[in-house]
Amino acid sequence: MITESTRWRFRWAYASEDYGVDSLAVPVGDFSANINVTGEASERCAGGRLMPVFIHQQDVGGSVHSIMKIVDGDDSRTAWQVDLGATDPVKTAPALVDVNDDGRLEIVVAYDAQGTFTLELWSPSLSCNDAGWNSGGHTSERLWQWSDPALAITTTSPYIWANHKIGTQLLIADLQLDGSPEVVLSLVNEANEQPVIAAIPLVFGGPPDPLWQVTLDNGELPSDAAWVQIDDTNSAVLLTTIDPDEPCCSPPSTPMTGTCGYGVSTVRAVRLSGAARR
Repeated sequence: MITESTRWRFRWAYASEDYGVDSLAVPVGDFSANINVTGEASERCAGGRLMPVFIHQQDVGGSVHSIMKIVDGDDSRTAWQVDLGATDPVKTAPALVDVNDDGRLEIVVAYDAQGTFTLELWSPSLSCNDAGWNSGGHTSERLWQWSDPALAITTTSPYIWANHKIGTQLLIADLQLDGSPEVVLSLVNEANEQPVIAAIPLVFGGPPDPLWQVTLDNGELPSDAAWVQIDDTNSAVLLTTIDPDEPCCSPPSTPMTGTCGYGVSTVRAVRLSGAARR
């Protein structure tokens, strides 16, 4: 039974005068190995404490920029931040991964900007001294950037009453079963709206070439990808798509009643056995 002594209590809220956070999740990680402490700051710096990572939009010189931040989980102070530039609203949450198994966390971030999909890998180096966190000056900590002007991770929602962009989330998986991580992307070809599934190795030297890339020849609007290991040498990536040629819509009797769908969902699988094949 929950009593007054065991009930969770609201600790802090992070707020700023900006346009808010568009992503659908906020990852949390232990960045202790990424922190450089000088002076007598060991008590005030968040070693051993969990720290959320998120992207929010704010006005920079009259245009809307996306700012990625790491926030001290103890008191909500900004510990680290970088300006990703004038991007589209970022629906995809950052992903945290230790790329080279050295105990330090890297951040994978994906977004669209000016008609181009971009994937980035960051290796944050947090700095804290007697005066507190040195949150700025980290633009050099981006390890690489991979872009494709034909692809997008967000697309316009097809639903009648929706007036916004929808997007997919990143999947981190060991696709080759060799102990090295890859990121799986559920994307859309903007020219023909076909789903594109791509796997990018997460390496320090980059930008890397895609491990594989598959275009699905039917269906639209890919879901987030899921990964399953089948046996010692085989695995598969699964996702769903919508078939726009199979509508299931009943017209609403009034502007705000009734139901309307957008086709039939279909499960797609990319089986991995050495090289990818559908």
